[in-house]
Amino acid sequence: MQNPHIPIKDKLWKAAVIMALTVITYEIAHHQATARRGYEAVGGELLIWILPAMAWAVRRTVADWLNEIREMCHEQAED
Repeated sequence: MQNPHIPIKDKLWKAAVIMALTVITYEIAHHQATARRGYEAVGGELLIWILPAMAWAVRRTVADWLNEIREMCHEQAED
């Protein structure tokens, strides 16, 4: 679960940094791919745009799993 005490300003800064890094990574990958192909096109480098969403989903899933494991261990310790 996310910490509700983190100010919205900090969350916005984090999102802005992630987006900036995504843009930079895409631009680098696109230029490299264009140089390798020898012509202007969009290919697999377009998938870079979904990486932040995938990372967020994986992070949330792992956090949920860990919370469930902790709860199960806590319940077993009480028995």
